[in-house]
Amino acid sequence: MPAPEAKNQVLFFDLYGTLINPRGQAIAARPDVSEWMLLAENNGLGVLVNLRPGLHVSELRRTLEAAFLKDFFDPTLLVVASDLPTPLPDVRAFAAAAALAGRPVAECRFVSNNPALRKAAETAGMTALQLSEAAPAADATLLAGEPGVAELLAGEVDEDTGPTYILKGRVVTMNDDGDKIIDDARVLITKGKIAGILKPDQPLPAAFKDAPAVDTGCTLYTGMIDLHNHFAYNILPLWTVPKHFDDRSQWPRHADYKPLISLPTTAIAGFPDTARPRALRRNQGCHRRHHHRPGNSHESQWRYQAREHQA
Repeated sequence: MPAPEAKNQVLFFDLYGTLINPRGQAIAARPDVSEWMLLAENNGLGVLVNLRPGLHVSELRRTLEAAFLKDFFDPTLLVVASDLPTPLPDVRAFAAAAALAGRPVAECRFVSNNPALRKAAETAGMTALQLSEAAPAADATLLAGEPGVAELLAGEVDEDTGPTYILKGRVVTMNDDGDKIIDDARVLITKGKIAGILKPDQPLPAAFKDAPAVDTGCTLYTGMIDLHNHFAYNILPLWTVPKHFDDRSQWPRHADYKPLISLPTTAIAGFPDTARPRALRRNQGCHRRHHHRPGNSHESQWRYQAREHQA
């Protein structure tokens, strides 16, 4: 990769299998991306990619945001080649991207783990770079070292063939009567549905005798779905807002934002030992105690502070 002190360069990145996991896997930055994102401080980073029919640049922005990468990229350099008359691997797609950057093709670089696209970039006159030597990980290895857990991530949960497993943790039942909170409970799940909730002293049904069990260490709100959770903000300290901002597009450009927010977030989200177990727990509806009260997320407190600062 270019030296971290490199300046005023323009680099376009391929998306699937380079910046994030291949298609069909959970959206997450690949672990080896973090070092490359250091270049955003003094260089222009963009994306050049084909998307599926019907998807456009707004979907690309959402994908980068979901992978905690959006703030590293110049929004004017997000190029969906499939929207052009000449999509990738046509050499004219690289010329169009260079034109948007206001640079000759020869002054731009294209970063991809796809050898065919790197060859096309070189044919177009761009310098082509490989982001990593390692092949993208398969879904089943995302939680390597955690027996019985990795297979739970293998694709979408189908109601006819989905996995059978057990979640252990503190359960909030939200019952009006009876046990509202059960410590050391077990949630029985099969084919994408909750089959039951057991207290510690209750025996397992025969169908769950050999089911893998995940000790979440979390509080589980069974049946509730968390559609949006920036789990890395439960780890990072609250940012002290340095000045008044008029809208949300301004603070990511502040000099403190990348070193204090974006870079640590990308590191947490991209490193398997910190990202995958937390993401798994999030997607299974688990929440750390006290960290997910309304208004207590990093972003909510941050915006509250911004309003206080404005007042």
